[in-house]
Amino acid sequence: MATFNGEKYLKDQLQSFINQTRPPDELVVCDDHSSDKTIDILRDFAATAPFSVKVVCNELNLGYTKNFEKALSLCTGDFIFLSDQDDVWFPEKISSQTCYLQEHPECLVVVCDMQICDRHMMPSGKTLLGSILDLGEKKTTLIAGCATALRRQFLDLFQPVPDPQMGHDNWIGWLSNTLEVKHIIEQPLQLYRRHDKNTSDSIVTRQSRIPTLGLALTYGLRSSLDGWVIDMSNIQNTRNRISERPEVIKALGLGHHVPPAFARFDKRTKNLEDRMVLVSHPRITRWAFVILFWMKGGYQHFAGWKSVLKDIVRP
Repeated sequence: MATFNGEKYLKDQLQSFINQTRPPDELVVCDDHSSDKTIDILRDFAATAPFSVKVVCNELNLGYTKNFEKALSLCTGDFIFLSDQDDVWFPEKISSQTCYLQEHPECLVVVCDMQICDRHMMPSGKTLLGSILDLGEKKTTLIAGCATALRRQFLDLFQPVPDPQMGHDNWIGWLSNTLEVKHIIEQPLQLYRRHDKNTSDSIVTRQSRIPTLGLALTYGLRSSLDGWVIDMSNIQNTRNRISERPEVIKALGLGHHVPPAFARFDKRTKNLEDRMVLVSHPRITRWAFVILFWMKGGYQHFAGWKSVLKDIVRP
C-alpha cells in the first residue's frame, strides 16, 4: 500500500483487510511524507493487526509511482496485492484472487472488477469494467493498480518503471498485456471510491452514466495525437524492457510470446502512424481515406467502427 495524507479514508481500507476471509500474511506500507495523521493511524493499526505490518516513512516525497515501486520492492510474499488508501475490499477479495493465481499458473497478473462509488461509499450501479466495455474497448483495457494481484517473479521484469509519468499500474498493464499473462476476474471484489483527491480521473471512473453525446464530445470531437504519441512511447519502452532482459523472459517461460508480441507492436505502430496521417486531411475529404483504411483492416486493433467514426469527425 502507498499512502499520502490519507487520514480521511484510510481506516476503512485497513478495516477491510481485517475482514478478509483469507487474511494477508503481511502488509507493507510506504508513506510518502504525509503531513496529516496518516502515520499515526498506520502505527496504531500495526500495533493491533493480527498479521505483520511494516510501515516505511519516506523522508522526502517520491511521488505516486516511485512510492508504489518502493512498496512493491519490500514485499516478501509469493503473491502481492496492490492497494490504494481510500478503497474498501470485499471480504473474499484476497481469497478469490489468490485461488485464481493458484489455479492458473500461466497467469502472472490478475485484475478484478470494482464497483464505482462516491466518497461515502454509496455504489453508483456502475463497475469499472462495465464502463470500459460500454466505450467499445476490449476487456484487456482494464488497468487498475488498486485491483491488481501479481506473482512476485513478475517484479523481475517490472522494476524499475521506465517513466514515472507512465504510472506503475499502466506499466504493469503494458507488460502483462504484451506478454499475454494478465487475466481479468469479471466479478467486482472491491468498492472503488471516487472523490476530489483521486490521483486518476478518467471518464470510465465517473459515477453517472455518460450519454452518447458526452462520449462523442469527450472522445470523438478532440485530437488524439498526444495520446497516440504516448502510446508509441509506451510501445517502445515495453519493447526495450523485454529485449533487455532475455534471462527474465526465459525464467518466466515467456520466450514464445515475444515474437508475436513484437509483430503486434510493429503493426500497431504502423496503424497509429497511418491514423496520424488520416486525421491530417480536412474533414471534407478525410472520410474517404478513413473508409479505405477501415476496409484494409486498419482498425481491427482499435475500437472498430467506433474508431472509424471518431477519425471522421475529430478535428
